[in-house]
Amino acid sequence: DMYIGRVVSGRNMDFTLSDMDPSAKWMIEAPIYNLNKQAEQHAAGLSPVGMEADAINAVGGGGEGYKWAQTPEDVEVTVPLPSPETKARDCKITFARRSLNIVIRNGSSFSFEPLFGDIHPDDSTWTVSDGSLVITLEKAKEGMVWSTLS
Repeated sequence: DMYIGRVVSGRNMDFTLSDMDPSAKWMIEAPIYNLNKQAEQHAAGLSPVGMEADAINAVGGGGEGYKWAQTPEDVEVTVPLPSPETKARDCKITFARRSLNIVIRNGSSFSFEPLFGDIHPDDSTWTVSDGSLVITLEKAKEGMVWSTLS
């Protein structure tokens, strides 16, 4: 069993179903708040409690036909190509501030909209390497931890 609680203004508060939504304000802000708290504790010579920054930034995941990982600066999406003959010209990637669209000829297509966070479309890149399409999304807010891709 596990108990999850929160304290607001010194009072214990219950979670509601809407609080469990990945886009809930507290879920977006909590990792950053925790990292800042750990930095304060470290600066004061105290041992930080909870996840370290590297562990939080290691959050990633995947779905059917893709996987993703992140650093403080970017999000990397990897899609296996349908065959060794698939070339870059067979891939169409479209970046927008809050979306990523992928179409691979004779393969998969994905639409991630909205993305968990904003990206810099002009600074985002993609390449075909070792039988995979590798897409690097440049985060608009460096250090923001994405709990999901979309």
